[in-house]
Amino acid sequence: MLGVKKGGGWNRGNPSLPISCHRAGTMDPESIAQLLVTDYRVASQRGSEAQLWKQFFYGPIGTFRASISIAKKERNAPALASTQALFRAFLDDAIVFYAQLIVRLANAHSLKRVARVVVASGALKPFTLGMPDQPPLDERVDKDQVVLTCFQCLIYLGDLARYRDSTAPAPSPAPKFYYNLAHILVPSSGNPFNQLAVLPQAASNDLTAADLYARALCCSRPFPTARRNLELCLARPRAFDGTDAILEAARVLLLGPSTGAAGKNLDDGLGADFEARVGKPVLAAWIASLAAFNLDAIVMAQIARLLIAVRALLPSASPRGTDAGRLLWTLSQECIRVSLERQNRITNVGQGVTESLADALAFVHPVLALVVRDPVQVPSHLWPVLVEFGNALMRGVDVRKFKNRMASIQKQYRGVLDAEWVGFAPLDARAFDFNTDGDFDEDLGEMAVDEDGTGGAVRPTEDDAGMEKVWLVLEAMWKVSSLPDSHIAFSGIRWRMGSEKENSPGRSSEKGPVLGRDFFEGELGGGLSDTRPPISTQARSSAEAVFEAEMVAREDEKAEKAVEIGFVQMQ
Repeated sequence: MLGVKKGGGWNRGNPSLPISCHRAGTMDPESIAQLLVTDYRVASQRGSEAQLWKQFFYGPIGTFRASISIAKKERNAPALASTQALFRAFLDDAIVFYAQLIVRLANAHSLKRVARVVVASGALKPFTLGMPDQPPLDERVDKDQVVLTCFQCLIYLGDLARYRDSTAPAPSPAPKFYYNLAHILVPSSGNPFNQLAVLPQAASNDLTAADLYARALCCSRPFPTARRNLELCLARPRAFDGTDAILEAARVLLLGPSTGAAGKNLDDGLGADFEARVGKPVLAAWIASLAAFNLDAIVMAQIARLLIAVRALLPSASPRGTDAGRLLWTLSQECIRVSLERQNRITNVGQGVTESLADALAFVHPVLALVVRDPVQVPSHLWPVLVEFGNALMRGVDVRKFKNRMASIQKQYRGVLDAEWVGFAPLDARAFDFNTDGDFDEDLGEMAVDEDGTGGAVRPTEDDAGMEKVWLVLEAMWKVSSLPDSHIAFSGIRWRMGSEKENSPGRSSEKGPVLGRDFFEGELGGGLSDTRPPISTQARSSAEAVFEAEMVAREDEKAEKAVEIGFVQMQ
């Protein structure tokens, strides 16, 4: 019998089940599961999947939790221990039940995507040992609907593992593992991210929770409950300090300038007051955090995603939508500027590009992916900053290797789209429509879930993780430079202001200095960036001289081999 552990399992007489499961005249879990497997159409018409969860699992879980709460309140240790033990046994059986149901559905309906993503990964193998084989059926069903049922079962597995963790001394990676596996199976759904946000590890960190709730809304199948959850997460006014400044900006943009303003007309923004009341305080906190190196790469990536999501959730033509865009571009500019200043100061003591620019790489990468989606939206003052950033990154890479890598991705470019952004609508335009086989025509790459529950992409690389991020950002810049409305170009050894027609991946005769302080004082002046601290002219001129000498030397060394190592511009 499906999901039955030795000794009873899902029999109505099982004492581990609450009385609500022992209703006379109702189908037992095994019968409903069998119906889902062998006659999916009828089961779907009856709403069997939802009935199965609500009646035999979610309802009993509520009863168990209420009993545990009463035992804790009454300080009844024996009753608490006994109830928790029964609850864990119930949850263990439920996890086996749903794991086996996924495998049976995949086998019965020949679900290639479920077989490849879930079954072949070995994630459910411990729960299916000894389970009889389920032969394929001739039943003609909409395979995409069966895949969505398997997806929902993975969500249930994550919930069950989360409830089990509530009885353990410390959380396990199991809930995160199942939710991420559900995301990989159906990247267009926001449900997994809403569930990830309620895990203790995320719920205790407002930035992480807000990032995940916003992520649950920015997809082709948004999870509606996440909107209210995001509003609750952002409802408390915060000081303009550290990451709280970012959350306060998100609160004002999404909910309005005063607490409880959710649902206000988006045309009722702060208008001209936004820069003074929100923009400049946020920017000051941002610059202070960057200068103190208080934000690691993970936090920087979360901030970038949250700001991009906030911008996407607002109508682009509304005052708040405009303010959100200006804030994103200004923080991007200052992130690059501060990191470049830091790099110029510390390069002389032996720290390389990867270490000194790690935080900026994490923030700029998704911003570049956003630029790829719509380069017209980029303000003019950001282009020269990207040029200087690209040239700083080129100091840490081998030019020939960069050219070879660019040549290798011309036919199949994935550099901009990070595994963390798959299904994130502002950066990923794919629809993820199911075909008749219950699979996607889009190539999602080799995505996987690590043992700690973290989702990612398996990508071969000769470099360490830090250097790989440098490559990804340079690839993204190359993609940006190839766009019709781009204002940057790659000359063959360095980046410069120009159009895509000026891209010359082979030989370059240009030997001028890199873009410097004049851009910050000229084109870059204005807007929120007026509050930035001055850059050390001596440090910058010294760094520029070193960089210029290195670039000229590289150009001379490779001039004779330019034809051999040149490559065709990526389309």
